[in-house]
Amino acid sequence: MDQIKKFLQKLNHKNKEDLKVILDKITSRDLTFLDVRKIKGRNNYYRVRQRNYRIIFYMDINRVEIVFAGRRDDNTYKGF
Repeated sequence: MDQIKKFLQKLNHKNKEDLKVILDKITSRDLTFLDVRKIKGRNNYYRVRQRNYRIIFYMDINRVEIVFAGRRDDNTYKGF
């Protein structure tokens, strides 16, 4: 989560607030009106797209864990 906090600190105010709202929705399991897709080949891993930003998270019955938040690039989905 420290990596995500560092990333959010570098953003301008509007983008920061938009992504914080999305992070709060993910942690509360309210995925309505979000662009959520399952990551192929991975069980219980999903991504949310917001403009050129991606949030990757793990969700099962018991927990939700934010794995990555950052700008979309060639290495975004590697390492999962």
